[in-house]
Amino acid sequence: MTILQKQTTYFLFGLTLFVLVVLDMYWWIKVSINKPFLQAKREYLQIFPEFLQNGKTITLLNIIFLAVASVLFHKNRNNKKIKLHASNLFWVSIVLISWNLFSLM
Repeated sequence: MTILQKQTTYFLFGLTLFVLVVLDMYWWIKVSINKPFLQAKREYLQIFPEFLQNGKTITLLNIIFLAVASVLFHKNRNNKKIKLHASNLFWVSIVLISWNLFSLM
């Protein structure tokens, strides 16, 4: 596997983690519109397995996924093909990490 193929694989893995977190955030926003918090929380957690049905656990997983994704995006900032995408996704990941950390408070 060449260096370029390895970098592309890392980028795609980071992108997968990033998309999982974004889909999770989308699901929360979709479920919580016009509903009381406790009802929205119950509906949001229903899609997860029983051992993950805790908001803090899911938020911590999101932070870990975004941290790994941001490291992988940062490593790909030298790849000419995906430099712009990797750089933008790196900064968006950092913002989303901050958002998730804030939501833990």
